[in-house]
Amino acid sequence: EVALRAAFKCVSQSKQCVLLVPTTILAFQHYNTVVRRFEGFPVKVEMLSRFRTAKQQEEIIRRVHTYLTEHLSERITIEALSREFLMNTTTLKSAFKRVYGSSIAQHMKQHRMEAAAARLTQTQDDIAAIAKAVGYESQSRFTEAFREVYGEVPTEYRKRRCRTAENGAACCSCGKCGK
Repeated sequence: EVALRAAFKCVSQSKQCVLLVPTTILAFQHYNTVVRRFEGFPVKVEMLSRFRTAKQQEEIIRRVHTYLTEHLSERITIEALSREFLMNTTTLKSAFKRVYGSSIAQHMKQHRMEAAAARLTQTQDDIAAIAKAVGYESQSRFTEAFREVYGEVPTEYRKRRCRTAENGAACCSCGKCGK
């Protein structure tokens, strides 16, 4: 009872709370109690134990992916994801790789570069602004990452796209082609 009251006080102040218990059976029992007692309050209750099925882990990983893609401009650590989604860091990394076929870092780099490529061809933003928009503080690190993925630096990528538009293809909307 004391733990539940302390947990409620914590979450009512917009903080996270974790209740640790020594066995999976107690975890399940306490989880059911907390869900029942906190019903009707704007509180998200989760349980992490070895009884989480692969399907439940996959649902969590898909939520992690959505969160990451909605926050491309931010650098989010594995530890922060682990805390936010109540999953051990090792389990988080291995489950993500199982669901998406690559590490979190590799997968997000690909998303960031795709978003950057789109901005290069659809806006007149300078390279530094695009780098920042996709989560790179350093323009040089962004340029190197872009080159690794696309085989050319962002300025060449943008120019090549504009040149293609000038030769009769649809305009890249950069505003520099005049098409």
